[in-house]
Amino acid sequence: GGEMALDSLEEMLRFVEKYPEFRRFAGNVAKHFEMVDAITRRIEARNLYEVSECEQELAANQDHAAAVRMVEALITNPAVQPADKLRLVALYELRYQNERTKRTPAFIEELGRQGCPDIELVNDVVRFAGAQVRGVDLFQNQSLLSRTKAKLKRVLKDVPNLLSQHKPLAAQVAEEASKGHLDPAAFPVVEDSIGLFTGAPRAGPSAPSLV
Repeated sequence: GGEMALDSLEEMLRFVEKYPEFRRFAGNVAKHFEMVDAITRRIEARNLYEVSECEQELAANQDHAAAVRMVEALITNPAVQPADKLRLVALYELRYQNERTKRTPAFIEELGRQGCPDIELVNDVVRFAGAQVRGVDLFQNQSLLSRTKAKLKRVLKDVPNLLSQHKPLAAQVAEEASKGHLDPAAFPVVEDSIGLFTGAPRAGPSAPSLV
């Protein structure tokens, strides 16, 4: 016969049931499809794709106007869970903590009107990990030079998946260390025997000790 188009989970299930050679695997395959379908429904019901995209934008990009629009749209969406709304507002505050026109107070007020629990966690997160206690420029937005470098990286880098834009700071630190480009002011060491800052290892068996 002709080829069968398998464009949905329902069509795949019918395919499995129709062909005898697949019937002995039908139970496990059907369970797999049912699990995927259930997970997909949950993701769509909670708008998790949109929430994840907003998290990536907040973590990876410096665009305050766009961030305000995205966060505002999601925290006023009844389908988004309170915990997800709280996380978005906390991440927004971490990035735009020193922005003169930041909307964090308005966002927190909106969450309060909705009866969102644990709103104080936003302030707790800032006390624990805000710009005033961080030793490095986490979001690359604390100076004109760092903002320019971050923008150039985004322009030159192809990001086909909006949900995987963010590169963890730990990965960046490891990459800089491997190239010998770490800033000694931010990462002081007792002895730079393997060239973390110069790229030229020194003779001897001792390893650097990060302070």
